[in-house]
Amino acid sequence: MRKLLAAIGFLISLNVHAVTFATDASDLWYTPGETGWGLNVIHQGNILFASLFVYGQNTQPSWFFGSELTFAGSTGGVFRYSGTWYQTTGPYFGGAFNSSAVGLRQVGTASLAFDTVSTGTLTYSVDGVSVTKRIARLTWVVNNITGSYLGGTTGTYSSCANPVNNGYAEDAGVVAVTHTGNNISIVFALTGATCTFSGTYSQDGRMGSVAGTYSCTNGIIGNFNAFEVEANVTGLTARVVAQSNVCRWTGRVGGLRRGS
Repeated sequence: MRKLLAAIGFLISLNVHAVTFATDASDLWYTPGETGWGLNVIHQGNILFASLFVYGQNTQPSWFFGSELTFAGSTGGVFRYSGTWYQTTGPYFGGAFNSSAVGLRQVGTASLAFDTVSTGTLTYSVDGVSVTKRIARLTWVVNNITGSYLGGTTGTYSSCANPVNNGYAEDAGVVAVTHTGNNISIVFALTGATCTFSGTYSQDGRMGSVAGTYSCTNGIIGNFNAFEVEANVTGLTARVVAQSNVCRWTGRVGGLRRGS
């Protein structure tokens, strides 16, 4: 029974890049409706490297960066990073590089607070001028996750009709994903039953999300929400929250892409 219930989460898993404790913030971020500037973030461990391209009082391009915005804790699901904010000068890009011409100046501090997978708040100061911006991941193209994957689920069942099914479980499985436009179809084949998932896919920067319904040949039906969905040449990862007619499931999934 647990293997059949685990099928609700095969779309999802905790992101397992260089970050092991929080959502990977690596992406291009911006404020919707404000074109021409943005924030690049690279996330490694508990450190963010953030570079900001904006405009100065003379309306000319200017950029600032924080090379060690360090994890400062989380409260109420909001993950915070903070550190020193810098500006650099250097040699003309069209000539020979002269390292002695590189200058580094501290201009203030910066912090990033992420309240969802795809939104947050940037706060920084430059020579006494403070700025606060709501930011979101910038999407260039939808990442198609079509493929066949071999992997497994880890998660916790709760509020089960039969209390014996409550608790943590790990399961293996094979899933086939067909992704066309915003539509997702997933077929999860297990011994004795097959579960089919249908949902709508959304893209926020590098992260995808899916909301939809599913049904299994043994009578299990429900709704699911997957987030932090990522797929590449190696495989698929995501996280999920799902509710069936017999249990609630919250967990992670990882799958290796099948075939050569």
